[in-house]
Amino acid sequence: MIEELAGRKTFDPKLYAEKDNKGKQLAIRILANSLLVKSGDYGILKPKEDKKCGDIRLKSRLDGTIVNFEIEASGYERFLLNFDGKYSEVNVPMKNFDAIPDGYFMCVNSGDSLDFVPKRFYMIKVSDIFKSNTKSNVNKYSDGKKEKFYKVPSQLVLRYEWSEKYGTYKLIKSKHHR
Repeated sequence: MIEELAGRKTFDPKLYAEKDNKGKQLAIRILANSLLVKSGDYGILKPKEDKKCGDIRLKSRLDGTIVNFEIEASGYERFLLNFDGKYSEVNVPMKNFDAIPDGYFMCVNSGDSLDFVPKRFYMIKVSDIFKSNTKSNVNKYSDGKKEKFYKVPSQLVLRYEWSEKYGTYKLIKSKHHR
């Protein structure tokens, strides 16, 4: 029988150093090229470094509203499978989403270059994560133990692709939900 973790795997400082900073940099590039920021209505606040939840925040210049984003830098293959909607559910790590109930979980491709505008990303509303079931499975980083994840239905994932024509990101349907 496979041992089950109580929630998330143990914090891995090596993995954090390898992925976290690049993931935040990619997300900032994405958000800087979004209509929210380009319009001047929102500004990007300095990223938080508390290793909890809510890595990047946008602040409304109109009313001070804060929009929180928890960032995940996913490996190219898994990112692409989720982006294309090849799985019926997307695994979302068990993070402290209670801290950002009106926020978003944003997944970027860790294989993207920091020299260019990332071509695509996906997001999930935290409110949709809360409505999802949790299940356990073994994964690449769980040391052979079952790790618990939120299993968000693929049709609730918001997928965005860069449009050279419009100079911003456009919401698209996954290849499997068109």
